[in-house]
Amino acid sequence: MPRRMRIGAPVQLLVEGADAQFFFMNLLNHMGYNRVEVQSGVEWRDHARVYREAPDLIESLGLTDSIAEDDRLAFNRVRSAILDRLEPSDVQISSFGGINQLRVFLSALWNAPAARATIEAIGIVRDAETDAEAAFESARDAIRSVDLTAPDRPLQVADEQPKMGILILPPEKPDGMLEDVCLDAVHDDPAMRCVEEYLACVQDRVPDWQNRHPSKAKVQAFLASRERPGLRLGEAAARGEWNWEHGTYDPVRQFIEDLA
Repeated sequence: MPRRMRIGAPVQLLVEGADAQFFFMNLLNHMGYNRVEVQSGVEWRDHARVYREAPDLIESLGLTDSIAEDDRLAFNRVRSAILDRLEPSDVQISSFGGINQLRVFLSALWNAPAARATIEAIGIVRDAETDAEAAFESARDAIRSVDLTAPDRPLQVADEQPKMGILILPPEKPDGMLEDVCLDAVHDDPAMRCVEEYLACVQDRVPDWQNRHPSKAKVQAFLASRERPGLRLGEAAARGEWNWEHGTYDPVRQFIEDLA
């Protein structure tokens, strides 16, 4: 969590981890939210012309591996500060880490300087994991702990001040995670048949192998079939690998529209 919360937009989207930050940043950009900020010091891109081409230029010149991580993070902090002054963000995406940190993060956000005068809506996004109902209730508990109005069900946005919403992934399913949403979107991709066969082969030939995270394994196997293998889920979102036109995103898109 940032040492000091900085409120950069009226709509706050709180997600679990850097992959989710990259994923939602690119989904929102695809939806037309061109002023989207990712907080917490991770790399992010914006449609503002002043820096739109910079990441592609770094990659095309073959400089990606030669730039130290600390330098890249420092560059993005400067870029963020400049873009903030050029054009305020529509949506600010922050990672609260894990569910055990959500309550503390939400309190820090709501009590940050200018928060109550700026924030109009807060959306919390988390994985269902093994129990979507329990995931929803834990998010509701975190909201109530800071005396805000929690929605009665997932995908609903409580029309208070600020508006509050909870999105459990995948929407309207009893268990799962962000990876399952992405896999649904590429279900008809020819590579997915190879992914299923590969994992079945590993299970058959390596009896001691225990696939404790099948959706994560499928995502990595699928991304190995892309033009640039080795990407993380969020990085693949930046390259448009997750078929943004698929209907599996409709509840997610509606949730964001209801917030914003």
